[in-house]
Amino acid sequence: MNTNKALDVLFLSRTVKKHRYFNLLVENALADFNCKVISYHFLPKASSSSIVAISPTDLEEITDKLLEELFNARSGFWVEQLFKPLVSALSRKQVPRIYNRLFSLLEQQQPACISIWNGHKYRDNILKAVNMHFSIPVLYLENGLLPDSTTFDEQGINALNCIPKAPEFFKNGEFGEYKSRTIVGREYTHKVTALQNALPEKYLLVPFQKERDSQILENSPHIKSMTQLFNLVKEALDASSLGDVHVIFREHPSSKTPYNGLRETASKHPKLHFDESTPLNDAIANATAVITINSSVGLEALLLNKKVIVLGDAYYSLKGLVLTAHDFLSLTSAIKALHNFTIDKVLRDNFLAYLANFYIVEGSWGKVDETHFKAVNARYHDFFTEHCHKSNLN
Repeated sequence: MNTNKALDVLFLSRTVKKHRYFNLLVENALADFNCKVISYHFLPKASSSSIVAISPTDLEEITDKLLEELFNARSGFWVEQLFKPLVSALSRKQVPRIYNRLFSLLEQQQPACISIWNGHKYRDNILKAVNMHFSIPVLYLENGLLPDSTTFDEQGINALNCIPKAPEFFKNGEFGEYKSRTIVGREYTHKVTALQNALPEKYLLVPFQKERDSQILENSPHIKSMTQLFNLVKEALDASSLGDVHVIFREHPSSKTPYNGLRETASKHPKLHFDESTPLNDAIANATAVITINSSVGLEALLLNKKVIVLGDAYYSLKGLVLTAHDFLSLTSAIKALHNFTIDKVLRDNFLAYLANFYIVEGSWGKVDETHFKAVNARYHDFFTEHCHKSNLN
């Protein structure tokens, strides 16, 4: 790495694991770029000349998003009367300090590109406000959309990514071939619920999501809690009058919420079940369809050519590829329509081929290898060619 030339990539990390991953990229994938990795938690002090006041509007918006990130789907006396006011007050003191440090950092380093993980978290929101002054291109990293892959996107992640949202783009294009990939669900770190009997012959699989994840906070305008999702699906199933169709709910592997009340309700209903012991691939493969807000399980269902009903905003929510719903009436109609719905094969095959051959970066960030490093290097060269016009790079 040539430390004398201008800074190409500034990596900003939130966690130890991502900090380590960013350093691996710098050492093994980006030797022909000048890079720095800095933790959000150890930002250099702001220089006296770089003290810039954050606008009241940005401060209010960042604080509101922090409260939502921490307390979505949580309520009660202590949350409303103690914790929220306390966090709000602390945030209003902390945000200006982080804002000044980030402003000073960008002013001094002047990177050609900023790379961050996710982009929707507390400090990411502060960075977004700071970057309004600099307009530095950002590359957003996240878990890959396909198994054994990683996302590098210049526009955002999930529903905000740069994947075209028009079905015609995929139906009319040539994207090569999609080669099947093995779906391996994440392991549960706690005791899981198993069905007492075999899987029902016909069932709808409903994966829960983390209520304070950006997928729910940013891309789910109608459903903000798994209790809300559970009740909506239950009511729609009852109203659909599909006598032989059951519903299997599946808790998110990283969830720390036991959902004891929902499990008790399900145990008293003849067609509602919780099951986390069945391997994810089998749970999807044997399902009649998947109902999801915008989980990755929705795409994994499409990999297995399964019908999907999407309740939120999702990059794979394309007409002809999935059914969509947002409330009781539209979900009831979508469940009834499953019998006559057929996935557009050309759209599905081309969409998956586009993801595999043009969008994802091969290799999971959690188990990097030479193939991943080469793919990352190519992605950054493409990024600079398109957005930064770096003529001095090979």
